[in-house]
Amino acid sequence: NNISTKKKKNKKMKLWQKIVVILICLGLICCSGLAFLLYGPYPNFRNWLITTAMTTMSHKYLATWFYDDDTINKVLEIGKLDYIKGLSILGGEPLHPKNIDGTIKMAKAFHKEFPDKTIWIWSGFLFENVCNKDIFKYIDVLVDGQYQDELHDPTLKWCGSKNQRVIDVQKTLKDGKIELWEENNAS
Repeated sequence: NNISTKKKKNKKMKLWQKIVVILICLGLICCSGLAFLLYGPYPNFRNWLITTAMTTMSHKYLATWFYDDDTINKVLEIGKLDYIKGLSILGGEPLHPKNIDGTIKMAKAFHKEFPDKTIWIWSGFLFENVCNKDIFKYIDVLVDGQYQDELHDPTLKWCGSKNQRVIDVQKTLKDGKIELWEENNAS
């Protein structure tokens, strides 16, 4: 009877050992697969993850794992090219309270380096509801308002739905009221 109890314990122990080994192997496979997707030859997966994190997750800090001061320096380096007319900041939510500091940092650096180039931001937030107004010192145009599928209009040039506004930020700040951007102003 004592021998059969030992055999049962050994079988249980072997079963648990197998389960643990399988779980460790699965964990290693998942981690290495994720690392390959994030840092391998697939930048679209990384960009998709960041955009998804910025718009749907509470883990918005994930974006800082991939875009740091080096990224800002790369943007500034690319901005030196003559055919680059400005900087567009969109994707995720650049004016979200958790992201606004990074957006200000990027816009400020670009504006300082290239004062004659434009900075555009697309945001679901309305101009009036942006939490940190300091960003407006550095940007030229804000396309505000959340895209609404039922108001989709393919004839709009800079936005996707009729509720969105294309705001001339510097003119709006100067006049104290919302001023829409006009293409012939070329600001």
